Amino acid sequence: MSLNFLPRIEEIVRKAQYFDSSEAFISKFEPAWSSVRTRILKLETLDFYDEGDNQSLKAFLDGDIEKSKKLISQEKQGDAPIYQDLKKRWVEIIRCRPIAAPPNEYLKWEIENYKENIKLGERIFIANMIAVTEIFERYATKDFMVFDTRFGYIYDYDKNGRLLGGWYVEDVQELYQMSALFSFIQSNCVRFESVYSNGD
Repeated sequence: MSLNFLPRIEEIVRKAQYFDSSEAFISKFEPAWSSVRTRILKLETLDFYDEGDNQSLKAFLDGDIEKSKKLISQEKQGDAPIYQDLKKRWVEIIRCRPIAAPPNEYLKWEIENYKENIKLGERIFIANMIAVTEIFERYATKDFMVFDTRFGYIYDYDKNGRLLGGWYVEDVQELYQMSALFSFIQSNCVRFESVYSNGD
């Protein structure tokens, strides 16, 4: 089946406003978080992100999985107020990402994070990378987030997963294209819980 009907993120960024530092880019999120009304879509594409001096990741990579899980739980407590506020406003967060099998050590750590995110109310969907390779090589070539169909953000990472900046999208047609691409990817995913349980 041809996928040429799908929008390409690379075409959307050509017209979008670029912010050339992580700080400037992240600062553009505030109005979206405060005014979102229905849903937040988040697409992740990379096998590894630069997490800085994250202690739970360090413990996981050192082989101390139980310590890592405890630290993850503690870290997520800081996010709880955000999730609680969104829940009160009837806003849902939906995350999609491909995962290669078997997952690398970073993704194994990420999976433990996802288990905590689900407890906070997030809906997470994952796809077998083999089944969706073309989508991510040609169309969904960058991470992005869409808040309702009013705010869009496309992340710019270097090859080591370090955030360099990103693009801010406010054109309604392009926001609908990003949402449509996300929905197509979601249709090729399964719920996270159907693959990974708390005991895995």
